[in-house]
Amino acid sequence: MSRGLIIIIIGAIIAAPGVAGWLPGHGSLVAGWVGVALTVAGGFLQEYDSKPFEFKFVKSDWDALASGFRIIVPNDEHKKGKAASGEIYTLDPSGFYSTCMCDVGSDADGNIVVAIDAQPFAGRLVIR
Repeated sequence: MSRGLIIIIIGAIIAAPGVAGWLPGHGSLVAGWVGVALTVAGGFLQEYDSKPFEFKFVKSDWDALASGFRIIVPNDEHKKGKAASGEIYTLDPSGFYSTCMCDVGSDADGNIVVAIDAQPFAGRLVIR
């Protein structure tokens, strides 16, 4: 369950007694507005979370290994969680992107790791 959806549910739970008028004095009004504000904030957060993270890279961004090259995008940079996945697109000479078959995975900390055996290239990594 996404954090946006959790905030929306909490906002609805807080707003329900306020809208129903179950709280004395201005408590119903305050609870209603706080619940509405949380619900709207949760909606924006859910929209933000659903958009993919795009990481553009150039040839010099690749780290050399004994058996090839790799790029690591830390979890705190892409903010898509530990279950994130990625797709690699190469930049061709005409300026268009095309899908590339690369080893894209994630480690235990949620960092996205891209590994290749061939020469480094420019492109983009789309993380969902």
